[in-house]
Amino acid sequence: MKYWLLVPDYQEVAADMEAKRVDGMVINATRMNDRRKYKVPDDGTYILKMAGPANLGYSPMIKDGFVARNGRNATEITTAHGKNAQDSFKKWNDSLDLMFKEEDGIKAKRFVDMVTNKKGNWSDEVGKKTLRLTGDKIRGLGVSAINAHLLVGYSHAMGWLRPGDIWGGGSPTNITVPGLEGSLKAGVTQLVTRAGLTIIHSGFNADTITRQNTNLRNLLNGMRDAATVDQFVLTTGAEDNYCVFALEGALFWLKVQVGKTT
Repeated sequence: MKYWLLVPDYQEVAADMEAKRVDGMVINATRMNDRRKYKVPDDGTYILKMAGPANLGYSPMIKDGFVARNGRNATEITTAHGKNAQDSFKKWNDSLDLMFKEEDGIKAKRFVDMVTNKKGNWSDEVGKKTLRLTGDKIRGLGVSAINAHLLVGYSHAMGWLRPGDIWGGGSPTNITVPGLEGSLKAGVTQLVTRAGLTIIHSGFNADTITRQNTNLRNLLNGMRDAATVDQFVLTTGAEDNYCVFALEGALFWLKVQVGKTT
């Protein structure tokens, strides 16, 4: 089989999808804060779960031998960062309590107002990013879901092809051994979504495209049934097996071709 799946520039967010998200967050606002307090009830837990890991992640960013304008060296900078993080529990906790405080008879009023007022921002960001790869059940599934189902031989996925997609021939082909279809679908869906977003965020950098395509190739080769399907490669020749992202002019594609072993 052979097909090209188009990654749109923007995927419109269904109105009910936005409403369901806002309603869910508003209804569960108090529960969310209660869970936050249960997981991080005191400064000791805060240091263990948040401040400590944050400092570990920050430390490698300061190179050995670096000296700041104020005279601090790398060790002094990371130590100060860690101490500030440890001392920030009260400020963090108080600000969240204020956000979820009941005001004017409304539970978590400030949080509710924030979520409601910014729902348009969320829709715009999701439409420009994640939904371009995933699609949704209202507007139609996207590249990552369509591709994953075709690669396990689900013929009904051909009915999910959208205007702009190109079917080059053949029929849906299960590339994995029987019984592992669910694992392949989950892994490929996740990786195609992440790889596509990484490429988009990079501004379609050529090296980034190659790295992400290599990740896809490695995953598919690790899960394919070698007795049924030949290895996947990064080239897109007439006899090659491939699953690669490619920028053609202004259009961003996921190109796939699968041939059975001979």
